[in-house]
Amino acid sequence: MVWLEWPMPANVFSLLPSPIDRLVFPATDQALECLTVRRADLLPADFDGGVCYRLGGDGPGFVIWATGHRIVYGAHGRRVLCTDPSGTVLHECEWQPDGSGGFKLARARIRLDSLLWIGLLPEAVVHRTTLDLGRRPTVMFEAPECLRRMAARAWRVPLEDVRYFFPDESFEQDGDDRVTIHLKKDGLYLLEDGTFDSRTFLSYMGAMPWHRLNLLNVVELFQSTLPGTGSAVFELIWGLCDDQRRTDGTVPLHYRGLPTYPSEPAYGLFSSFFRPEAPDGADPHDWFVDPSRASQIAWWPRSDPPWRYVDWSRHLAVTVQGGMARKVTVMNDPAGVPYVAPGTRSWVSCDRAVVVAGNRLRLRDGLSVQSFDLDPAWGITGDTPPSRPEKYPFDWRVFFCGHPPSLDPGRAHSLALFYPDDETEVEELSTQPFVLEQIFASFNALSDLLGRLGWIRRVLIDGLDAVIAGCIDQDYTRHHTVLFRSAEWAQKQAQVLWDRAAQAGRLSAVQDTRFLPADQGRPAAYCREYELLYCWIPFACFRDRERCSAMVADVSSALVRTGLAVVAGPRELRPAFAAHGLRLVDTAGVEDFTRLPLLLEHLRLHPRTRLNPALAVFVAEKG
Repeated sequence: MVWLEWPMPANVFSLLPSPIDRLVFPATDQALECLTVRRADLLPADFDGGVCYRLGGDGPGFVIWATGHRIVYGAHGRRVLCTDPSGTVLHECEWQPDGSGGFKLARARIRLDSLLWIGLLPEAVVHRTTLDLGRRPTVMFEAPECLRRMAARAWRVPLEDVRYFFPDESFEQDGDDRVTIHLKKDGLYLLEDGTFDSRTFLSYMGAMPWHRLNLLNVVELFQSTLPGTGSAVFELIWGLCDDQRRTDGTVPLHYRGLPTYPSEPAYGLFSSFFRPEAPDGADPHDWFVDPSRASQIAWWPRSDPPWRYVDWSRHLAVTVQGGMARKVTVMNDPAGVPYVAPGTRSWVSCDRAVVVAGNRLRLRDGLSVQSFDLDPAWGITGDTPPSRPEKYPFDWRVFFCGHPPSLDPGRAHSLALFYPDDETEVEELSTQPFVLEQIFASFNALSDLLGRLGWIRRVLIDGLDAVIAGCIDQDYTRHHTVLFRSAEWAQKQAQVLWDRAAQAGRLSAVQDTRFLPADQGRPAAYCREYELLYCWIPFACFRDRERCSAMVADVSSALVRTGLAVVAGPRELRPAFAAHGLRLVDTAGVEDFTRLPLLLEHLRLHPRTRLNPALAVFVAEKG
């Protein structure tokens, strides 16, 4: 392969692909073929930040940034491809006529640091809600503005945001007393083989005007997004904003959602690519964390966004901004956690930091350090500012006695809770966050909760693999035994537990926590006694009454007198508790889950979500 070099060489092509990559959209191949055939007709054009070449008339063109990144544009003037200097594809876009003389985004593929692919489908779904307003004629008279006001009050969001997502054409009157409301949403998908033929639904977000961006949006199921999705999608958003700046002028973006979910990580992500500006010179951070004012911040594209580089030979994905290394992902690392520049804070996830010193890239994982030569193509021009790293008594591997599970790196990097975009029943692990909220609600209903919490010294957590960290209260020093079935989720939750405790300065409270494979550790674990025990009965056992009853018997035998047990299992399990000396102090079924905020919010966004109808949560005390 011959790559574009600086300045423009005579043998300019082939731009792409790299030996490992392939292109998916036909229009991308067509643009590259046209540029190759007509390379003698290429004309230079003004371009701040790099060099631009286009064919005369309506032909395609391309840009080489000063960073070495390549952008290819189709004959319609829209970007179809972005690569790093080595030719590794970072995103690929497909456009189609919009029926009014312009073009709209049809699909996009976005590469993550782990090399996994995310797919974006604009307007992937239209949610329709029909309201019968026959008993409220005044509402019909003022609709749709009256409906918008009602929605703004119900969702506690600014009316302006509701108006943005629900313009007049979103309302369709059906007869005299019915109105159907339409809401378009974009879809995010995991592309298992890099194509849309193998897509798995991740999440929806409100439809973005990709042809003319003025919006920073909310990803609804943020727990379903893979690590690095936010920054990779923002890389595309920033690129499209930069394109429109050059053709139509700069337009500020505004953060909107129904509702928004302001957080420190979100503010950091936004600020990496866009410069915030609050009204009257106010502190934009203060406005951002206030949902009623967040949409009033103007976000302007930065001139120095993060740039990504892929080093295939050393399995590194390096993010650089302002000449400084900001993040490094080791693609074949089974830990699945990137190395991040400490910045102004000493804490970094899992104590994994990237530091540049003396022309070397150093990846620090606790006390161990890997060192690599800097690649000049990365454009790293300065050492990491000196900082004093926090010293911790142990790292997350201690939860596995220093020997975490042996995992496939691809599995570690692709771990997420998946929720169907149809009426397919939610799988076990994805159900567990809703169950955890029910557990909290049941505990809060106990009259002697505070006294019980202070009494608990030993806890057994069996099978709640996706919410292990949520079952561990770091406000109390306790011994925790964790039995897991999914090694990938056990590792992830061990990392989450360590992060939370390290940030709160409470590692000493969780240091006596041990994760054990359930098939090996269960017999010994149930020979001990506990003041609190969590047990998840697998869905596959629900129809086996004898096995479920035997699991309740094991729970009872492992509890001290007056100890508490939380059992998630089939609804028909209720009689088994009394049979094994346990008194139910609270019981709830799936119908009760729908009254809890987490599932209520989920159902508002995804009303077709179905949990296992046989599932119930039981809280019992040993008499």
